Amino acid sequence: MRPVWFLWEEGCLWWPTGKWSKLEELLESDPQAAVVVDTCDFDNGRVFQLNASGRVEVGSADPDRMLRLFAKYLGSDRALWDRRFDPHEEGLRMVRLRPERLSARDLSYSVSGP
Repeated sequence: MRPVWFLWEEGCLWWPTGKWSKLEELLESDPQAAVVVDTCDFDNGRVFQLNASGRVEVGSADPDRMLRLFAKYLGSDRALWDRRFDPHEEGLRMVRLRPERLSARDLSYSVSGP
């Protein structure tokens, strides 16, 4: 289990990996994966959860897709990004999960307090 930055595009979840990680090696031996995406707004109690599972493939990183992914988490001003978030970095790879199972749950709660 590990946290990942991800994109949802073309009916798939995509996230980065690379030479700094053992993830590709682990997925080669067992290409099944499950991902949980949570959103939580403590101010209004809205909580949503998406569960996705299926086979994954690890392949070359698409620089355009990687740019969109990094911008999602780092903002659109690339001048502010740390240099390790270069979408053309050697050894950068991308994991793709095309879900065989998807489920979504609303786990929202009523906010009460002072």
